[in-house]
Amino acid sequence: MKQRQKFTKSLVITILLIFFVSSLAYSQTESIAGTVKDAKSGLGIPGVNILIQGTTDGAVTDLDGNFSLKVSNSTATLIISSIGYINQNIALNGRTTLDVLLEEESINLNELIVVGYSSKTKT
Repeated sequence: MKQRQKFTKSLVITILLIFFVSSLAYSQTESIAGTVKDAKSGLGIPGVNILIQGTTDGAVTDLDGNFSLKVSNSTATLIISSIGYINQNIALNGRTTLDVLLEEESINLNELIVVGYSSKTKT
């Protein structure tokens, strides 16, 4: 009977310890929110990728260009990318709100020849 009480007591202590450690880890994350807009029109851009540098964690903007994500380091750098726009790397430096303006990436179509499913540059 004493063996069972010891086992139950150590099981309860282990569960409480796991709960305590996981709550500490969760409390260290910070929520970041913001909007990604087109620099020219000022309209929100849907489908923009926001990635925390050095991780696989990130978010995608909604139809109005809004996003939110959790970071464990308030000095992390966000990589913001979307097709047709120039990528940006933004250091948070303790900020919890970001408003990002993306510049369009210009491609000179006079130098591009499309052939079937591939492309070649004009020589």
